[in-house]
Amino acid sequence: MGSRYRKPEEHRITLSDGDWLLVRKHLTAGDEREAYARLLKAGSIAPGAQPQIDPEHLGIAQVAAYLLDWSITDADDQPIRVRDQPYEFIAAALKDQTPDSLKEIIAAIQDHETAMTAAREAEKKTRAGATAPDPTSTSAV
Repeated sequence: MGSRYRKPEEHRITLSDGDWLLVRKHLTAGDEREAYARLLKAGSIAPGAQPQIDPEHLGIAQVAAYLLDWSITDADDQPIRVRDQPYEFIAAALKDQTPDSLKEIIAAIQDHETAMTAAREAEKKTRAGATAPDPTSTSAV
């Protein structure tokens, strides 16, 4: 039986112009839930009502959940240190970029997430085919 926990792993994504992102290979359940929560517009959750998405955090919440570090510099070519920074700092650094740069980063993270989801699905299939599941009942027939 496989573990329900993963060891933290890092993955480097190459961007244009020689830049790179260092990201979490996989999110934890908590990382994923925090990203989803940031997408909801404050005060929009009411009984019987559909929560509203906050477009300001669309894409940015997902990037911030994965992002550990990067090589990106500011307009004065000074490093922007995002490692271990709070969400608000990372979101502001992302929003200060050019629209094309932000689109490239969001697309790179989405591609990474798609690849990791496909890898997990393939791993499940391999694991399921390689070993028989534990019996759920040990009662005699």
